[in-house]
Amino acid sequence: KLTIAPPMPAGETEPETAADETAEAVDYTGLFGRMSFEYPRRSLSSLPLKLAVSDLYPTVLDRNGDEEAENYAKSYYIPRFVRESEGYTLSSAERGTALHVFMQFCSFDSVEKNGVKNEIERLLKLGFLNGAQARSLPVRKIERFFENKLYRRMKDASEVYREKRFIVSLPAADFTGDEEKRRDFGEETIIVQGVIDCAFKESDGRFCLVDYKTDFFPKDMPGDDIKAALVERHSRQLGYYSRALEIMFGKKPDETLIYSFALSDTVTVK
Repeated sequence: KLTIAPPMPAGETEPETAADETAEAVDYTGLFGRMSFEYPRRSLSSLPLKLAVSDLYPTVLDRNGDEEAENYAKSYYIPRFVRESEGYTLSSAERGTALHVFMQFCSFDSVEKNGVKNEIERLLKLGFLNGAQARSLPVRKIERFFENKLYRRMKDASEVYREKRFIVSLPAADFTGDEEKRRDFGEETIIVQGVIDCAFKESDGRFCLVDYKTDFFPKDMPGDDIKAALVERHSRQLGYYSRALEIMFGKKPDETLIYSFALSDTVTVK
């Protein structure tokens, strides 16, 4: 049953409610203050937990989102069935990766006994290389590596570490040029991961770091210019590798070398 209240007599008004009698102005100052609070060490909010050593440079923590998006685009993944198809042509970066895969998994003894071509076939059958990678390998350049005195040093070494993977902590402040960020980072560290192509200890105790490089250079470029370019391009990365080896083994490399497949020879970095 619906009951309708009778209209108020003329001249009378609705009585004030208790809420109207006690209403007070609300002070939002504290709320606005909390909403506008800025964390005093706001740089830490963008500090990555982990970086690849290939991404490291002195101001890597100063990069912006556009650079990160560009780097992601460069790493666009090509499906395996496309990469292994007969008609697929590897990019220069993929050819370099294929050569590194061969250098990681090849058997020195097998190469000496059966040759580079047979070793490529062996790795292909075992699944370490796919067809496109096997076809891309520069057989003669690989043969020159095994003819180089560096290979003999590696072969005679007391300890050899091939494709040595590492995860180490490095000071975050080392990777920014911003003084405010340096103060904010304080003693914070970031995890750095990477892979060292080769490191070996010789019988006399000398410790050597080796990095394989497949950089392309014009055929008419003088050898000394190539060596200078390799050192300029890669010395910083090798410096991080050296720090990683010191953390892992308690000793810095006595010698740091690049083996250039373009030159078929070594380049001394340190």
